[in-house]
Order: sequence, then structure tokens, then C-alpha cells
Amino acid sequence: MQESLTNVLKHAYAQRVDVYLSLNNSTIVVSISDNGIGIKAEQLEKHNAFGILGMRERALLLHGILEIDCAPPGATIRLTLPHSDYEVNP
Repeated sequence: MQESLTNVLKHAYAQRVDVYLSLNNSTIVVSISDNGIGIKAEQLEKHNAFGILGMRERALLLHGILEIDCAPPGATIRLTLPHSDYEVNP
């Protein structure tokens, strides 16, 4: 998710960024949304989009799902991870 915040700073020209964290019995969800210029759909498929590719690969390694909503205004990146794979310390 650090890569998501870096991309917002470098590319989005956003005035606002929201970070949301949710934990329930089966999943951990981290969502980052901005009000910037958004991501063009074709950018998501480019082979040289190493930041996005790296985020997808890391999500898979953690048995998670990475979703990218690039509908303007802004963009939202959501990472959902299975809770049972992690120990949560209160």
C-alpha cells in the first residue's frame, strides 16, 4: 500500500487521500482513495507499469486480492487479505 501512496504523490495531483482499514473475522481490507486525475485503464495493462505489477504480485503472495477502480474522479486501490493467515495482537 506504500506504493499506492507513492503513486498518489507522484502522479495523481490529488488534494485529498483517504486511507481506510477494516478488520473482521475473515479479512483485512486496506483501501486508499484519492480525488486526483485517476488512472487510465490502459495504464493498468502496460507491461512497464512496474509499481502496479509489483502491488499485484505482492497481493498474490499474501493470498490476497488487489482491486483498482480507476473511474474518475480519482482512483481507489483496495487490498483484501485473508485474516486467518495473520496473527492479530490487540
